[in-house]
Amino acid sequence: MDHELFSEERSAEVVAASFASAPPRLRELLTSLVTHLHAFVKETGLTAQEWEQGIAFLTAAGHKCDDVRQEFILLSDTLGASMQTINVNNQAYQGATEATVFGPFFVEDAPAIELGGDMAFGAPGEACWVEGTVTEPAGTPPAGGEPAGTASTPAPGARLWLRRYNGPASRDDNAWAMAMSPGGGRVYVTGHDPADGSGATVAYNTSTGAQLWVTRYKGYSATAVAVSPDGATVFVAGYSHGPGQPGYVTVAYRG
Repeated sequence: MDHELFSEERSAEVVAASFASAPPRLRELLTSLVTHLHAFVKETGLTAQEWEQGIAFLTAAGHKCDDVRQEFILLSDTLGASMQTINVNNQAYQGATEATVFGPFFVEDAPAIELGGDMAFGAPGEACWVEGTVTEPAGTPPAGGEPAGTASTPAPGARLWLRRYNGPASRDDNAWAMAMSPGGGRVYVTGHDPADGSGATVAYNTSTGAQLWVTRYKGYSATAVAVSPDGATVFVAGYSHGPGQPGYVTVAYRG
């Protein structure tokens, strides 16, 4: 082949010929890269100005890299190349969870968190409760590990947790009823805050006692609570009080 004949039609072929002495796998990668790159230039009609802009972009990305910041990995993520590399090297197996990239916030040797622990380490904001199990595709515990969700069993009568709800006015709040979610993962406590005449309902995680949410409805005393069979809705009922508020009230909340 005449290596001097660098035409639009043979450009990739001519360049790829220089990889003849490279190791087989490297030669395969470089040849494919050059072939697709040249095809992109010809397909799009890339101009010299656009080529310069691309070089400037890559140069700027390189200048931002240091020993802890790698912009080209983030660029690979943005272009989807990172995830595609994971996909072609980790085919889904018998319904197992698909593999994915570590992501920019992956931390090697992250601190262990006990079951039901706080991953936010006390950061402010509304809590989000996440639960699940880790098993082999057949549903068995992971090889060499323990079944997900196991923990040591406390002695009978040992206090597992204690939580208090104190309304905005720090008065004598009264808990009058409670109910358990169908799966047993949540407990709902409802009652009355005499300070402003509100019915307050609080959801707790049954294992840890973590407060999941609290909601208040002014103008009634909550005396009963129930949960829908699917656990999606919590119903709270009570009696109204105060001038112009006769009768009783029933409120539905998302569980």
